[in-house]
Amino acid sequence: MSIYDFLLDKLNKGEDYSDSILPDHADLNLPEDQSWVPGAFEGIVLRDNYGIKQHLLVNYKIARTIRRQIENPCPANREKAETAIRKYAAITITDPVLSIMLSRYRVNKDNMRTEALRMMTESDKREIVKFGIALWGQCGQPEDVEIIKVLGRHEEFSLYCAGAIHVNMPGPGGNDILIYLSENLKGWGKIAVAYEFDYTQKEARYYSVAQGCENTIGLSYLSNVCATKGKMTEIMQEMLDGKEEFGKFSSKQMFKGICDIFTGLLENHQTNDDITNYKHSRKAARLFKDITEKYPLLAKTDDRTEKIISDLRYFLM
Repeated sequence: MSIYDFLLDKLNKGEDYSDSILPDHADLNLPEDQSWVPGAFEGIVLRDNYGIKQHLLVNYKIARTIRRQIENPCPANREKAETAIRKYAAITITDPVLSIMLSRYRVNKDNMRTEALRMMTESDKREIVKFGIALWGQCGQPEDVEIIKVLGRHEEFSLYCAGAIHVNMPGPGGNDILIYLSENLKGWGKIAVAYEFDYTQKEARYYSVAQGCENTIGLSYLSNVCATKGKMTEIMQEMLDGKEEFGKFSSKQMFKGICDIFTGLLENHQTNDDITNYKHSRKAARLFKDITEKYPLLAKTDDRTEKIISDLRYFLM
């Protein structure tokens, strides 16, 4: 069974499959002291300082092999292309290989789309699916989006789907899909999607403040992103002025999201941004206190309110 068919079956059954074990799990060969967390490899690697890219000659060889399969699809070329991709983690080859294919080889986009969809829907190997998603980002059509939505609801593929949507479908339509994915994610995938929103869209800002920060990895991973790009201080000023609805979110939902963001900013995580890295920390602290004083019933809807105000005391001086 392909990975796509495996996930589609779970979707049709109404199951939450964001972190489910994938059919090729046995291929991972993890040490006894390690466990698989979907999306964690890319999430951690992209935050490290060491280089992850392969040598230029390696990328050219992979690009040439994939081009042959795109231009002359057959079992032999397919096996060579997939073997080349599986030899490396997709995150280490995708960007340079696609750059070579698009700039040097100028591969036909229709043929590229056919191969991308085949990789995405027929392969039972995750690295092939990941590369296929990234390939689709350069050539996909709107009618393919349902495939992206099925794959993107799994944390292992969310980063690739979010990046593909960002490239292929900029604007409100793509943003709606990204929000849909985020609403069905909770871990590293949700963190990845947050970086691809078009924050010029009001709906994305409302969502990022109300629910975008909440995740199971750590609130500090998204708190500064949601506060800054979501324009939290503008939303807080609207709340203080009496606004009660923010798109589909109530003031209560928005207040919980703001508490999530402050909790993350005040976490003092070893590597993530904290309150001192947030440009509008003093303004946000004052607005938060003013909201809690003006709307005490709203303040009581979240048990963290008093602790947040206490932890913000330096910024309230």
